[in-house]
Amino acid sequence: MLLSTSDTLREIAHRVGFKDEYYFARRFRSTMGVTPKQYARSQSRGTEQKNSSATEQYSRVIAIGYALGDLLSLGIKPVGADMTIIGKKVVFRDLLRGIADIGLLGEPGKIKALEPDLIICNSFCMDWPEQLSNIAPTINIDRFIPTYKRILEVAELFGKETQARSWVRNHTHKLEEVWSKLSDQIGKDETASIFVWMEGTLYAMGMKGIGLTLYHPMAFKPSAIYCSALINKFTSSISEFNKYLSYFGMRLRSKNASI
Repeated sequence: MLLSTSDTLREIAHRVGFKDEYYFARRFRSTMGVTPKQYARSQSRGTEQKNSSATEQYSRVIAIGYALGDLLSLGIKPVGADMTIIGKKVVFRDLLRGIADIGLLGEPGKIKALEPDLIICNSFCMDWPEQLSNIAPTINIDRFIPTYKRILEVAELFGKETQARSWVRNHTHKLEEVWSKLSDQIGKDETASIFVWMEGTLYAMGMKGIGLTLYHPMAFKPSAIYCSALINKFTSSISEFNKYLSYFGMRLRSKNASI
């Protein structure tokens, strides 16, 4: 309705059941991450520039959380990102050069100084959603959706759906190629577990992220208790050692992500 009518915000609010357009605007921003005006402007710009490049649409993008990897996979380098952990632990450090660190979960002051025109958040939590949406249009991408679907959603913001589908095809092919070469080293129904030590807490890694690579039809399976505890999750903290032992698979992968 915001895109298909010239009615005022008050008229639209009344039409959808709100007596107060200001309350409607607050509820809209709480749900969508942007104000009604910002949403209409971004959607109109997306329609007009559907075939334009990401640089022409958004030239100063901020990535919070997992959004950084999604953007880099599409060939988009943000001006700023949450580098607290990924900046120290990844193997593709050359791709991170020139990206400013905005602090853990994105600090509003550091983000504002970079003058972004779009903020993409795909993190464990957002501590200051209203402050971020006042700086620039802020899009929240659900971190729990499957990796391939999440990348496609991010790609839609930049008109890069074709590139995203190509990336997914290539990644799928590479996984099949790798596990085919290693097939003689993996037993039938062999299980594996992934643990990460971060900020003094031990986590069992879930079915997404690195799990997308490890828990492949041609590779490993999670143990039964591991699978039941972590299905559709990224991580689960482990507070009792006995529980930790019960999560073990036949193979163990550990990672230290302390900061």
